[in-house]
Amino acid sequence: MKMNHLMGTLMLGVTLGCATIMAAEVPAILPRSDASPVSDGKVKVYILAGQSNMVGFGYLKDLRPVCPSIFLSADPNIKVGRMPVGPSALLKYEVYLSAEKGAPSGASVLVYSGACREGADHDSMKPVKEAIIALGTVDDRLPSLEGPHTAVAQAFIKEPMGGMHEIHPGFENCTYAIASPGGREVYRREIGKEAFLTPVLLEQGKRYPIFITYLKSGS
Repeated sequence: MKMNHLMGTLMLGVTLGCATIMAAEVPAILPRSDASPVSDGKVKVYILAGQSNMVGFGYLKDLRPVCPSIFLSADPNIKVGRMPVGPSALLKYEVYLSAEKGAPSGASVLVYSGACREGADHDSMKPVKEAIIALGTVDDRLPSLEGPHTAVAQAFIKEPMGGMHEIHPGFENCTYAIASPGGREVYRREIGKEAFLTPVLLEQGKRYPIFITYLKSGS
């Protein structure tokens, strides 16, 4: 038996809309309202009469996000903030073993003998090896076996911000995988093929179960 390096992190990308270039900046995570009551107890209500497109849905005039794209990583070694090159930024997200409050960090990995088969029911199969790893970090390792095998990682991810996300299981061999947060497949790359990604809407502060099946031995 041997242990191979986890060649990359579980990365999540958040894409934010962008309007004009020369405009005021909007924080990536908007602060909560102070919810203070109106001083005189009155609220102004504006009624607009006309077609719906007069409101300008989906368009914020003279506003743009600080970073049009944000990469999320669970690696404790990353430096939160703007990336050295380009307008993107880095934020941390959290990985837990369960959805319970106070659950320990990490992901459960089950290793099965043999190459991954389409439609295989791993719940009914007995794993050859089990381990708890720090999923999303470059310092930890996926457990593996000599010869063909399939590793399945299970965890709960907590998002630091809401929005449309793209999920990438990792780099090099780790890109050959199937990722499903909340029971929905959003990433698939079979051996010899290009990756297929589907953006998924995730809410800030919510924990989502995620299953990642690694298709290539040595991931």
